[in-house]
Amino acid sequence: MRARTKPQVEEFDEDDGDLLQPALDSGFDVRRFKALFDPTSMFWPCFLGGPIACGLLLGLNYRNMNMRRMALWVWVGSVLIEILAFGLILWVTAGPGAGEEGKPLRSIMRVAHAGGSVFLGWYVGRLQRPQFQAFINARRHPRRLFWPGVGAILVGLVSILALVILGALVFAPEA
Repeated sequence: MRARTKPQVEEFDEDDGDLLQPALDSGFDVRRFKALFDPTSMFWPCFLGGPIACGLLLGLNYRNMNMRRMALWVWVGSVLIEILAFGLILWVTAGPGAGEEGKPLRSIMRVAHAGGSVFLGWYVGRLQRPQFQAFINARRHPRRLFWPGVGAILVGLVSILALVILGALVFAPEA
C-alpha cells in the first residue's frame, strides 16, 4: 500500500505580480480602441491617392488606437514624403529630364512615386498588424474603408494637383 502524501501548496509571493493584471502590453489593450481600418485593405487608397492618402488613413488608425504621437508622425512623414517626391519629379522634369530624352526618367519617377506610396502603406500597415489582430481577436468589427478611402484618395489627388500647380508657378519659364 502506498502512503498518501499531502499536495504541495506554494505560497503566493506578492512580488510575483497580480494574476488579474493583463499580460499584454498597453498598446494591445483593445478596450481603448475605436473601430480600426484593416491595414491590408489600404492598398488601393495608397496606390491611387499617393502618400497623403496613405498617411491619412494609417494615421487615423493610429489615432483610433490612442497612439496620437504615432499618428502625428505618420501624417507629418507622409506630407514630407509627398513634397520630396514631387520636388524630385519637378526637378527631373524641369532640369535633366526636360525634353524628349528625359521621358524614361520621368516615367521612372512617376512609377517610383506610386510604388513608394504602396511601400509606405505596406510598411506602416505591417507595424499596425499586431494591434489589428488583437482587435479582431477581441471579436470587434473593423471599420468600413470605402467612403473614407474615397475621401483619402480625393485629398491625395487634390494635394498632388496643388503641388503640380505650385511647381508650374515656380519652374515656369520667364516670359
